[in-house]
Amino acid sequence: MITRIVKMQFHNDKLNEFFLLFDKINNKISSFEGCHGMRLIQDESDPCILFTYSVWEDSEALDKYRNSDLFLKTWPIVKLLFSRKPEAWSCAERYNGFK
Repeated sequence: MITRIVKMQFHNDKLNEFFLLFDKINNKISSFEGCHGMRLIQDESDPCILFTYSVWEDSEALDKYRNSDLFLKTWPIVKLLFSRKPEAWSCAERYNGFK
């Protein structure tokens, strides 16, 4: 399993546009083959900073999603809403204390 964390910073006037788009696609991403779920997290001090936190079966599943029509059609739209270049990390879980 790998966790993919993507930090995105949006123009203030584009935030609602992103939320509308996200509401349309989040279930498609979460139910994509190899995805074990996704969260959207918003920074408390700067609401224009959002993170996606998704868990994937392996890097091949993530790559399959990143090469899918869903991603290739959606990501260019989302990129237009950014105020800064996004950052992304693929991480291996070392400890899970969630209950």
